[in-house]
Amino acid sequence: MALDGRKGGCVVADVPNEIASDLHRLAVELSPSGLLVTDERGTIVLVNREVERLFGYAREELVGKPVEVLVPERMRAVHERHRAIFVRAPARRPMGAGRDLVGRRKDGSEIPIEIGLNAIPTQHGVFVLSSIVDLSERREAARRLRESEERLRQSQKLEAVGLLAGGIAHDFNNILHGILSHAELVRPAVSEIADVSHDVDRIAAAALRGRDLVRRILAFSRRQEIRRARIKLDETILEALELARPSLAGAIELRTDLDPETPFTFADETQIHQIVLNLVANAAHAMEEEGGTIEVSVSRLLVDEAEAAQRPDLVPGAYARIVVTDEGIGIAPDLIERIFEPFFTTKPVGEGAGLGLSVVHGIVKGHEGAIEVRERPGGGTVVEVLLPAVEVSEDELPERPIERMDERDEEEPRLVLVVDDEEELAALAKRILERGGFRVVAHTSSARALDEIRRRP
Repeated sequence: MALDGRKGGCVVADVPNEIASDLHRLAVELSPSGLLVTDERGTIVLVNREVERLFGYAREELVGKPVEVLVPERMRAVHERHRAIFVRAPARRPMGAGRDLVGRRKDGSEIPIEIGLNAIPTQHGVFVLSSIVDLSERREAARRLRESEERLRQSQKLEAVGLLAGGIAHDFNNILHGILSHAELVRPAVSEIADVSHDVDRIAAAALRGRDLVRRILAFSRRQEIRRARIKLDETILEALELARPSLAGAIELRTDLDPETPFTFADETQIHQIVLNLVANAAHAMEEEGGTIEVSVSRLLVDEAEAAQRPDLVPGAYARIVVTDEGIGIAPDLIERIFEPFFTTKPVGEGAGLGLSVVHGIVKGHEGAIEVRERPGGGTVVEVLLPAVEVSEDELPERPIERMDERDEEEPRLVLVVDDEEELAALAKRILERGGFRVVAHTSSARALDEIRRRP
């Protein structure tokens, strides 16, 4: 017999009416979807347990009330019109197809929902069964996926920019090397001519500034050699902060929160100094007008699989965490995704090259770490850097070999082999070394250089 006492519908064979009624009630009560029945006037006549959970009402508070109590006030008039149309011409269909639907909870908060409508004609009139699904988790999962995809796209974009910048910087570095070396060659010859000597000094100074810029670009593109060692991060951070303090304005206070249990990390100590100095300098610049507090904290963080799944630049495991927080003007949300791009800056012209955070990003990525910038509640910025922790003892790490020069007869000029694919640079290096008393053989071909080595055991 049918559960509603009529032919058709869901049939339970050879089951007494009383049992069938209990099964019907349990099916409604235990449904994973919220089930709500209203009459032709929109009065709620039945709700199940999931409706109670979704909207925060006890069923006694809902039965007998108009269904619009579950609809935000701004939408109630429209909902009443649509409900009346549906009752006059009922058809099984989803409600609000193509639109975002929200329900109103007892506490006034709103939740995204999906609703399916079914008309139930009876001798007492038409009832409407609403099947309600909470979309909160689905929306949250979609949001996390979008953020993860955006992080991945940004990472790929920065990788491409880094490759381009690194390639250009490498070639430009060769040009600067030639300028600097020629300036040094000319300097002794013009030392007696004041104006010319001054001009040579300015040429060399400009080339040195260019070389510093190239080094920062190479740090961003991760083409610099990284000299890693096992370091205690809190001690390294303290050293960097001592270097940073003298440059801070009097109205800026620097606070530290360094956890002594912070794990060791395998990193280039000089580059960790660069990270801290750049982040503190950026924070100080953001507070130069009003002053405030910069807080630098170091701690241990364990990243689980769930968090790593949301951040493609992380793998599960232990990390040493550096957090730099300031009370400055903050960063506009639409600019956050661009701040790691080289030469991007919000500073006035002449006050920055726009490479500080690019350098930090390159260093962090070169250490297989991650960096995130976000707004600070109440104003300001928070920058979080994560570096993989190492849990090995000192004797498990390889010792860095110490290079030693063989003892030679000081009276015998040493023979130096110069290899450079740039002919001009090879010739320039040969001239400089010969002035220093060396015998020099220069080649632009690595194959010829290897033959030279074989001929001179």
